[in-house]
Amino acid sequence: VVEGSFAWHPHRMVLASACSNGAIGIYDFVGGKWDDTALVHQFHREVGPLQWKPRSRSVLAVGCRGGVCLWDTDRSLQGAMGDSSYSTQKGLMAFLPFPEKVGVHSLSFDESGEFLAVGSTASCQIVIWNTCFPPTRKEALAQTLFHVSGGCAVLGWSRGGARGVSEFLLASAPGACSFTLWARGARSGGVVEGPPSTFTSAAPLRHAVWGSGNLLCLCEQGSAELQLLQVFRGASGP
Repeated sequence: VVEGSFAWHPHRMVLASACSNGAIGIYDFVGGKWDDTALVHQFHREVGPLQWKPRSRSVLAVGCRGGVCLWDTDRSLQGAMGDSSYSTQKGLMAFLPFPEKVGVHSLSFDESGEFLAVGSTASCQIVIWNTCFPPTRKEALAQTLFHVSGGCAVLGWSRGGARGVSEFLLASAPGACSFTLWARGARSGGVVEGPPSTFTSAAPLRHAVWGSGNLLCLCEQGSAELQLLQVFRGASGP
């Protein structure tokens, strides 16, 4: 029974869905059935957002209290994730801890699938993980941002940037009539850089969805209208 978050795979007819007991079910629309075994782990406490990794067949991020469970449902993660991998009946999981051990309420992979941004409504920190490295390696924790508006309820990397790389990261605090944009770093392998730009809104954001070409669609609380913004990079940021 679908009772929680769910996520479509970006290029497969596959849906991941969270149940009330913390288990994650995988439904294959081609085969017309649920996988026989769900993703279950003791770290699945207060399961929040789910997202499949872009350009990957089987890697799924599961936001939980204390961090993110990064699952590979098809193969072993031991070679990629080192000692932080946990073998279960279905798939293997690497755990990406959140610094303050609070619940994860927002997460977003960048377009390349390399970087995973993680936020919480209970923390002003936004953590960016490089999922190409094991969590125990210092390179894995790519960057920590501080969201001055408070916690993070809405979080998302842009889509359709130059060379298939996300150019902007958006964050919005719960109840805040504003949102913040960071620009992607220009250095090789970098994440975001420089001071962020803050934009006001008439009401707190309910959803923010990026389209191709850095087109941003916003939905504010209490409004039936959608707002479309085209985001460009200036000399000092977005």
